[in-house]
Amino acid sequence: MAFQITPEYIKALRQHLEDKNFSGLESLLLDLHAADVAEIAQSLDADQAFALMQTLGSERFSDVIVYFDEERRGEILENFTGKEMRKSSWTTWTRMMRGFDFGTTEERSAKSFPI
Repeated sequence: MAFQITPEYIKALRQHLEDKNFSGLESLLLDLHAADVAEIAQSLDADQAFALMQTLGSERFSDVIVYFDEERRGEILENFTGKEMRKSSWTTWTRMMRGFDFGTTEERSAKSFPI
């Protein structure tokens, strides 16, 4: 059976956030795909989503944040300090750029760019 995000699951997750039980929170998120974690985080209010994202390591954070819609991603990212952002920015940028199609070398060379 595929994993489903149930009201009981969200209730348990919110309780772990409220109790600052980060090990319990980690255990709930451990085996989930990054897209599922993003879906869950986006269903929370801004403070809860920020707290959830803070519990993720920088690599996992980078995996998850790319699945956020643009507006919500901005809300999360503007709450992080410069140090936190530098820690994960390169990994995040790299993962986000993988989704873009830059074309072949020949296609890129054929394009003219105004100076």
